[in-house]
Amino acid sequence: MRYNRTTKTIVAICLAILLFGLTIGYAVLSRNLTITGTGKVNNAGWDIHFVSDSIQATKTGEATYIEPKIDGTNSTTLKDYSVNLFKPTDTVEFTFDVKNNGGIDAVVSSITQSKPECKSPTATDSGYEQTDDDKNFCDNLKATLTYNSDIIGTEIKAGQEVKAGDKLAKNTTVKMKLTLGLKNPIDTSKIPTEDVKASNLSFSIIYVQDDSDLPESVLND
Repeated sequence: MRYNRTTKTIVAICLAILLFGLTIGYAVLSRNLTITGTGKVNNAGWDIHFVSDSIQATKTGEATYIEPKIDGTNSTTLKDYSVNLFKPTDTVEFTFDVKNNGGIDAVVSSITQSKPECKSPTATDSGYEQTDDDKNFCDNLKATLTYNSDIIGTEIKAGQEVKAGDKLAKNTTVKMKLTLGLKNPIDTSKIPTEDVKASNLSFSIIYVQDDSDLPESVLND
C-alpha cells in the first residue's frame, strides 16, 4: 500500500496476507466431583467444540478471504484461513458457533492471543531482518474476538470481547465473531509501501469446569 502525500490518496495497494488460528483448549476439571458410589466423568460429560456448519463470513471494502475450516463434528480448532487487506479500512469478519454439548457447566479460564510475525512474503527464514513496513504492519494489525449473540442467563451481551470468567452453561451454544483489520484511524506514515505477510496470530480459549454453584461441601473435599 503506497500513500501519496501530494494528492492525499492511496495510489497503490499492499497485499497483506493474514494467517490465523483459533483454538479451544481444555484444561483439567478445576475441581474433583464427589460422587457417592461408583461413577466417572466421561467424554460425553465434557464436550466443548466449534459447530462445523456454522461459519459465516462478511467483509468491508476490497478485502478478500479464504473461509476457515473445522475438521470433524467435534473439532476444537478453526484453521486454514487467510485474509487479504488492500486498504486501511478493509475488514473481514468470521462468525461461528461454540457449543457446550456436555453435561458440565464451563467457564473461560484464560484467553491468549499470540504475537504476530510480520515480514515480506518473499523473505526467507535465514537471517531475515524486519523492515519498518513489517513493524508498522504488525503494530497496526487488529484482531478481536467478541460474542455475536447474548448468552441467556448471564450478563454477556453481543459485542463484548471474550474474556476470562465468561460462563458457558451445559447444553448451550453461543455465537462468536473474529474481526480482522487494521487499527482505525491509522497514521498514514505507518501504511506499508510493500507487501507484508503476517503469520503466527492465534487465539487460544481455555474452558474449565464452572464450580461457582457447587456446594461448599463438594469444593472442600
